[in-house]
Amino acid sequence: MSRINIKFEMWASSGNGYCDCGDVEAWKEHPTCKLHEVQGNEQDSQIADVPTEITEQVETRIRSLTRIVLRFSTRIICWRDENILPTFLREKETDNILPLYQTILLNDETHTFDSVIRALNLSIHCNQLQAMQLATVIDREGRASVRNGNIDYCIKAKDEIQKRTQRDSNHRTEKSGPLDVRVIDSRFVSLQNFAVRLIGWLTDQTRHFPALAFTVCEILLNEKIELESNDSSGELDQTLMAHIMRRDSALWKAIDIDKVNAECKRNTILIIIGFLFTANDFIGARLYKKIYDDFIDDDHDQSVSITALTVQIFTVPTIARMLIAEESAFQVIFDTLISQCRKYLKTPDKMRFDFSARSYPHALRRALYMLCDQRYLLSVVPSEQEWTPRLRENFLCGCSSLIRFLSFMQSMNEVRRQTTEHQVWEQEWETAFNIQIKLQHVLTLIICWANSDEFIHNSLMIQLINELETAANRSADYANKIVLEVNGIKATSIPFDLSHGSLSVHQPLWRLLAGLFTARQSLLQKICIKSEAEKIPEGMINLRGKRALLMEMPLRVFVLCSQSQAQMWRRNGFSLVNQIHNYSAPTCRAEMFDRDVLMLQVCAAVTPPDTFIIRVLHRFGLRVWAETNFEEIRSAFSNVASDDLSKCTITLAEEMLHLFIIVIGERYMPGVGKSTMKALLRREVLHVLATKPTPFSQIERAMPVNQLFAELSVEEAAKSVGDF
Repeated sequence: MSRINIKFEMWASSGNGYCDCGDVEAWKEHPTCKLHEVQGNEQDSQIADVPTEITEQVETRIRSLTRIVLRFSTRIICWRDENILPTFLREKETDNILPLYQTILLNDETHTFDSVIRALNLSIHCNQLQAMQLATVIDREGRASVRNGNIDYCIKAKDEIQKRTQRDSNHRTEKSGPLDVRVIDSRFVSLQNFAVRLIGWLTDQTRHFPALAFTVCEILLNEKIELESNDSSGELDQTLMAHIMRRDSALWKAIDIDKVNAECKRNTILIIIGFLFTANDFIGARLYKKIYDDFIDDDHDQSVSITALTVQIFTVPTIARMLIAEESAFQVIFDTLISQCRKYLKTPDKMRFDFSARSYPHALRRALYMLCDQRYLLSVVPSEQEWTPRLRENFLCGCSSLIRFLSFMQSMNEVRRQTTEHQVWEQEWETAFNIQIKLQHVLTLIICWANSDEFIHNSLMIQLINELETAANRSADYANKIVLEVNGIKATSIPFDLSHGSLSVHQPLWRLLAGLFTARQSLLQKICIKSEAEKIPEGMINLRGKRALLMEMPLRVFVLCSQSQAQMWRRNGFSLVNQIHNYSAPTCRAEMFDRDVLMLQVCAAVTPPDTFIIRVLHRFGLRVWAETNFEEIRSAFSNVASDDLSKCTITLAEEMLHLFIIVIGERYMPGVGKSTMKALLRREVLHVLATKPTPFSQIERAMPVNQLFAELSVEEAAKSVGDF
């Protein structure tokens, strides 16, 4: 249907970027609206008027001029040390018309608008209106000249401004210190302004003469930067584009953001993206760590950073698959994220995150933008025909990095039951759920990718089972199994008592493995349960001896929720209450609560019924309660029993029976029960509408991330269950 008939709202991606109207890979149908279609036809007619063939002499002159403009502008705008002038400028005599030096005040996100105005008012003795105008220019253009004259006069102003702002700090950016003020030669300031105008002029020419855009791309991607002889940055053999990307964190202060970033990035860099199909190098993946290191260390907003353009690159399916297969982009992103997060690991022997010192640090908040990039990269699941050997190999390498990151989240924020006195201070819990919210869409997409290919599914499942066994080997709980007997029926179980042990609601490794069991039937036929004496065919996954391990952590989390409901953890404060609430809340339940239910359903299906029930009874602490002579046993120890204990037992029994109802009845997921994706979508819509009257746009937004929903109509599902 045409876009004019669409009933849904459209909202901007959190990763920024520019309009994709006209991008055939971004839309399933009608990629261009009527407005842009008319403009496109007009542009095509204008392009048709431009001569497609030019003489070799003219082409040489155009290429030469473009190379000169780009090399000069890139070199000047990205200049590292303003105190050392370019050689050609040092050799030129000073112009007495211009003041020798200028005091340049640079923008940042640490100091407030009022603090800049106050510092200017007191330091350079301007009135309130002048200080406000200067602060506005600094905020809009990235920098402004606040004083000019000889070097001593300018340095005095610099020292005054920094002295009055040295104690400023910003809680949001977690940075402190004085404003960045520099004393720069006036000739160099003029030169940078001229370079900015040149870039703007060249961008305008690409609109009038589209063939020039490809020349600009080729030069930026292939032309090497010329460094000064005294430059020790180590950026030898860097292309112009690589040099620009490396200096991105400085560009937002060095040049007019509104004019250059909006124009140069939107027109030039997006043309480069189109040119990537013929380029041998994708510098984005190779410079990814450097770009994000600078972005995290700096304080500029993501909207003015080059990282905001990843949505333009990674959401193009052909480019995304090329980057994963040829540049290992999937692995590069997670390795970069891991390198940024290692400082939050608790101790070498317990490699898990600990944010007790500071909740949701600013550096982590910025680093998690990488998960948005990962989401864009995996947004389109390849078909069976689109999988290649290199794509499989590098996707699995990326999964290995993902598993390493998940291992840092595994069992973080563990809680232990307080029995004698109340929790002294509330445990930090918000950071883990913030990571989970950013990560859950990526996990869903990874499961969709894995379930689309037999080799990937099999390899990832083996890798995850091995990781679970490694985690179990590090814990003494899994060293031995005990034999339990209930009413004459015996079963083995893992010895663990949650009332005296510790547990975390964060079990991402178990949940990722659970998601792999939603694959189609042909992939799950590789799973078997055979004794060690039997010969196992190559490529098969034997779950014998592993079923107790697979159900253990999901079951423990359910028991934790049940014991909390029975008021057994009331001395642990609100931190645990909030964690349990978020665990099953709509925000996180798809990749937490629902995956735990799924894993228990899988284990119930492959485990003898009596064994499964006895293990659940043991974990809930209800083994004695399930005995037929429970009342006799209870009366024998009546002096020990109390009303509180009886209430706890009743509540735990109710919660356990509720869990059995969930395991048996929640079978809307295809593969778990005889259901279809249409029925699942209908159920999801029904749950949304059950809360309150909801417009189509909010129903669409509330749907869980599932690639299989993409082909279904939310409108039809809503009509089948809702009243209008």
